[in-house]
Amino acid sequence: MTTYADIATRTGTTIPEHLLAQAEIPVLPRVIQGDVMIIPTTDTPRRTKPIPVGSEGVNVVQGDIGRNRHILSPGLDSSIVWAPGVVTDPDRDYGHLTVTSGTAVLTHTGEHGSVAVPEGTYRVLGQLDPQTRRRVAD
Repeated sequence: MTTYADIATRTGTTIPEHLLAQAEIPVLPRVIQGDVMIIPTTDTPRRTKPIPVGSEGVNVVQGDIGRNRHILSPGLDSSIVWAPGVVTDPDRDYGHLTVTSGTAVLTHTGEHGSVAVPEGTYRVLGQLDPQTRRRVAD
């Protein structure tokens, strides 16, 4: 079980006031959080070399005016691999995430809290506004 307090300590972030520090972070098959989507894929990264991510996490996207950053980090007793996106639009294609066997990964921002995804391979994308076809800004 990984809690909000566990991730806040490891990533140096704060827990939003509306969340309980000792609450378990939910694990979902796909995530839409603010302007970031994490969706399962069978694709593999082709142009960048995947790198292991330490407990401090990796910054996937920085919100406007330096706030609301989205961080991917391994859960407790977990490991993840990250390959930054270069395939399509750099404002939307953030990268590929691989959560290795027996692990979960957390995405965290100061505003939204944390959500976890189970083992698997994922595309990490910026959301598009369906009307303007521009990236949603968080």
